[in-house]
Amino acid sequence: MKTNGATLKVLLTSVCVAYLLLGIVQSLAIYAGLTQWVGWHASIAAPASIFLGCVPLVGTAIGMYGAVYSWQWGWGSSFALFCGPMIVIALFALQVFVISKRKSLVRP
Repeated sequence: MKTNGATLKVLLTSVCVAYLLLGIVQSLAIYAGLTQWVGWHASIAAPASIFLGCVPLVGTAIGMYGAVYSWQWGWGSSFALFCGPMIVIALFALQVFVISKRKSLVRP
C-alpha cells in the first residue's frame, strides 16, 4: 500500500480536530460541574474549565463527573462520550505514526 504526504496530513488534521472538539465538550462539562457542584462563579470556572479540559486524564475524569452531576447523564453514556473518542483518536494517531515510520524506512 503506497501512501503519500496528503494522506498523512489528512489523518493528522483529523486527529487534531477531533482532540480539539473533545476538549471543548470536556471544558463545557467541567464548567457545568464547577459552577453547580463547587459553586464557583463563572469568571473563575470558565478559565479553570479550559485549563482542566486540556489535561488529558484529569479533564476526562472531571468532565465525566461534570456530565453526570450537572447534565444528569448516566456513567455509561458519560464514559462513552469522553473515552470513546479518545480510543478513536488514539487509533488515528497510531495510524499516523505507523505511516510516518513506514515512509521513513522506505528510501527512494
